[in-house]
Amino acid sequence: KCEQLVVDIDAGLARIMVDNLLRNAFNHNISGGRVIVEVGSEGLMVANSGADEPLDAERIFTRFYHSPGNEHSNGLGLPIEAAIANRYGLKVEYSFGDSLHKFKIFK
Repeated sequence: KCEQLVVDIDAGLARIMVDNLLRNAFNHNISGGRVIVEVGSEGLMVANSGADEPLDAERIFTRFYHSPGNEHSNGLGLPIEAAIANRYGLKVEYSFGDSLHKFKIFK
């Protein structure tokens, strides 16, 4: 079954959101890891293998925060993600399970 995700959002900002999630999934992956993208009528999920421990879900959406050992990050991508989502009444959620870091944008 093919579902469409329909969201009233500025196209440029939507591109930034999707690009950021995909770039993070590839940049923070491990050698031989996986990237999974799922789109449904209620939202978008991007998951990747990576560090085998969860990120600090309380802090990852805070400007300039980055995980220890990840000093090449400027800590702005996920806060921008959250700000755009908030602007358009969307939610961004992080979870970790089955060795996958999962980011969801949903209505």
